[in-house]
Amino acid sequence: MVDLVEEQFDAVIRINPSPDSSLVGRCFARDRLVVVAAPGLAVPAPGAVRPVPGIVASTFQPGPWNLDQGRLILEPIPRLRFSSFLMIRDAALAGGGAALIPQSIAGHHLARGELVQWGVLTGAEPALWVLHTSRRLAAPKVRAFVDFMCARYPDMALVLEG
Repeated sequence: MVDLVEEQFDAVIRINPSPDSSLVGRCFARDRLVVVAAPGLAVPAPGAVRPVPGIVASTFQPGPWNLDQGRLILEPIPRLRFSSFLMIRDAALAGGGAALIPQSIAGHHLARGELVQWGVLTGAEPALWVLHTSRRLAAPKVRAFVDFMCARYPDMALVLEG
C-alpha cells in the first residue's frame, strides 16, 4: 500500500478501500466473486455444508463459502495457496480444485466451457475505487484520470478478461 502524500502519488486504484479521511474518490467498477472449477470436478449437491478441495489465496481464512444466498455452502479444504488470482484461476483450469475468484478474470474461460461456475459468493462484491488526496481542488490531471476511469466503465461492470 502506497501513501499518496508521503510517496507523492497523484492517484491510486484500490479494491474495497477502508474509509480514510485523507483520501477521496469514486467507485468506478464492481465485480462478483464466484466459485469455479474445471468441468471434471463434480459440483457438490445443495444441502449441508459440503467439503471441497480448494485453491485459495495466501491470505485465506478458514470459513464457508456461502453461495447464491445459501443454496450451496462449501467448506474449502485448502490444497493449493497462491498470492495471485490469476494463479488461482490457472490452478482451477488445471483441475486442482474449486476456486473463489473475481468473475472478471474467469469470464472467458467460463464462456468457453473450460471452467464451470458453481455459484456467486453471497454478501461480497468487490468495488474498484480511484482515490486521491482530499485537497479541496484536485489537479486537472487527477480529475481527468478519475473522469476517464468512470467513463471507461459507464455501467460499472468490468470487462471480462481471459
